Order: sequence, then structure tokens, then C-alpha cells
Amino acid sequence: MNSATTSPWHIAMPLGAVHPITEEIREEFVLGRDILIYVGTLNGNLTEDPEHRGRLIAAVVIEPSQVLETRRIISKNFWSNLGEQWPHAMAVLKAAVMEGPPYPKAHDVIPNAYRQFALMENRGGIVEAIGEERAAVMALPITPLDLHLSPEVQAYINVRASVSETPKSIREEVTRMADLIINRVRNGGTQRIVTNANRTAPNISDLYPMLTRKWRVD
Repeated sequence: MNSATTSPWHIAMPLGAVHPITEEIREEFVLGRDILIYVGTLNGNLTEDPEHRGRLIAAVVIEPSQVLETRRIISKNFWSNLGEQWPHAMAVLKAAVMEGPPYPKAHDVIPNAYRQFALMENRGGIVEAIGEERAAVMALPITPLDLHLSPEVQAYINVRASVSETPKSIREEVTRMADLIINRVRNGGTQRIVTNANRTAPNISDLYPMLTRKWRVD
């Protein structure tokens, strides 16, 4: 559970979404296991919309292993309005809003976890919902949002998928081949006894999945 100080629309926007970087999230969040739920604060200065205060308002799945410049994740128009509040962020891969208004009351759905936000160290931070409270949150009706991932985020996802679905022996061989190709491109135009030909190649994020697919086909 994350104590939210903004509208969920600022967190899970249709044209690419971001989540502010915290070391706790990067270290603890496990993709495929965890979901971040945004909870509106009771402070009217921090949570402007009265319908969001003390409510469960949105759910997101983030990519904790990749940190990017925020402007490379979200639309140019939104970045121009966001300013420098979050210069770097983690991408949101999936997002949804709770059905409402009225949105589910945090005190009713997750009473034990919600009380932890009263502790000074948890304000504006993260607490964990476990057991019956986790199950209660997962059973809430939601409306999924359509996210359009940026090229940088999509490329990272493609590489991760290629790695996770490929046997170790093939991963090692593909890595060796990709390194050889990148090194030959890097040495293009330099002189030894002869002049290396100028060469071009895709970025490593595109090259690795391409070699993996070709290896499987062949």
C-alpha cells in the first residue's frame, strides 16, 4: 500500500505511467508477486479531491529493475506540465483504478495496514497488506487503464522476456554473439594493419531478442 498525495490520474495516465523512485520499492517489490495500491491521505492539502481521501484509489504494477529519465516514460505534453518534480522514475507496466466514486474506504478494507500509516516513518511511504486484508484488496472491482509503453520501456521488457524464456546455454551464446557484433561496430573505421570497414547494428536491447529468436528458429 502506498500513501498517495496526488490523484491516481497523475500516477496511472493513459500515455505512459511512472512511479517515483524509492529504495524500499526497488529492493522489496517483486514483479509477478506484488501490486502497489494507492491510498488517498486524509490531508486536504495533500489529497485535493475529497472523494480520494482515506480511500483505495488505484493499483499499479511497476518495473523495479529499470530506472529511466521520467521524460522518456511519459508523453511530452504531460512531462511539460510535470516539471522537475520526478526527474527519474520507474515505469508502470499495468494500471487500474478502483471502481467509484465512492471508492473503497481504506479503513474498512485494510484496517490493520491502514493504521500503520499513522506511524511517522510510514507517512507518505509504503505498508504491507497481508493475509485476509491482501485477499480483500485483490477482490475489489477495478477498471483497467490502457497504457502505451515508451520504446525504452518496451525494449527492456523484450530483453527480459528473451532472457527468462531462454535456456542458460543459449543465453550465454547469444550474449557472446551480441558482444562480438557490438565490438565490431564499435571498432568500425579504426586502423590496425588494415582499416576496419564501417558497420552498423541495432542497439543491444534490440539485438539480443533478435538473435534469440533466430537461434530458436534455426
